[in-house]
Amino acid sequence: MTTPNIKTSGDFAQTNTCNGSVAAKAKWTVSVTFTPPQTGTRTGTLTVTDSANNSPQTVSLTGTEK
Repeated sequence: MTTPNIKTSGDFAQTNTCNGSVAAKAKWTVSVTFTPPQTGTRTGTLTVTDSANNSPQTVSLTGTEK
C-alpha cells in the first residue's frame, strides 16, 4: 500500500506512526487529539486516503468541552 494521507477536520488533530509505505497486514497507529476553542459539542472526521480498494476510509469524531 502506498503511504497513506491522513487528515482530520474540525477541532481535531492527528499524529501517526506511518513512515512510508505500509506492507500488507502491517500495523501503524493514529492518535487523535481534541482541542476545541470553546465549550460545547464539536464534530469532525478522520480520513485516510491510500491505495486500498475501499479508499478513502473515514471515521466520524465527536468531542464535548464542558
